[in-house]
Amino acid sequence: MIQKIAIILFFIFFLDSAFSQSQRWRLTRFEVSAGIGTSYTQTDIGGYKNILESYKGIDILGTRPSFFFGARYKLTEKIATKVNFSIAWLSGRDALGDYPNRRFSFETFMFEPTARLEYFLLREHVIGPRYSIMDLRGGIRNRYYVINVYLFLGAGGAYIIPFVNEKIKADRRYHSDYDHFILVIPTGIGVRYLLTRQTLLNLEFAGQYAFSDYIDGFNSKYPKTSANDFYFFANLNFVYKFRTNIKGLPVFKHRKYVF
Repeated sequence: MIQKIAIILFFIFFLDSAFSQSQRWRLTRFEVSAGIGTSYTQTDIGGYKNILESYKGIDILGTRPSFFFGARYKLTEKIATKVNFSIAWLSGRDALGDYPNRRFSFETFMFEPTARLEYFLLREHVIGPRYSIMDLRGGIRNRYYVINVYLFLGAGGAYIIPFVNEKIKADRRYHSDYDHFILVIPTGIGVRYLLTRQTLLNLEFAGQYAFSDYIDGFNSKYPKTSANDFYFFANLNFVYKFRTNIKGLPVFKHRKYVF
């Protein structure tokens, strides 16, 4: 009888530990991040008529710096929403592409606020001692990972200020009567590496589709090259997790973790 009670208590203890472990993500649902990266564009300037040849137009000298600030909130263990703010320079030139002799070039300043939904492929590891069910053969186990991968899709806007060279201004097709605020759809993939319970490094690759053909300040008006513009971000962010209370709200006052 005593042996049966001990076995029952044993399993209750580990079931409770497993459940507590699976809910630890609720303790740090709110995150803020800041980072730096690079940007690259695929527009009428420096681009190709055939979009399948766009990979040929990757110009390292055409990349520019970008800066990122964001806030993330986890809705579930694997689903989060994020508000992101990007400040970037975009650049392009005809050194590569279908018209190298045209010698067009541009620089564009951009401010981009977006909102997006993220899906995490794995459960993030919680650093520190933990219990799981179980190291026993055939037992149930909680699995956590130091590295996580996520996918995202969102929507937002961007304010652009293009600066074009004199060659473009002299072209009869050039005009400056276009909207400087554009709609964008960000999509991409990210990789997170857990440093401590509350800090991470976040590497992200994003492609942004713009509902505009004027990121470069120029529209060729030809069907093969007048498609809307694309631009890309690659960035590295430092992420800090805030403790959250039982209502899911961030707690800014520092308190020691108790598990």
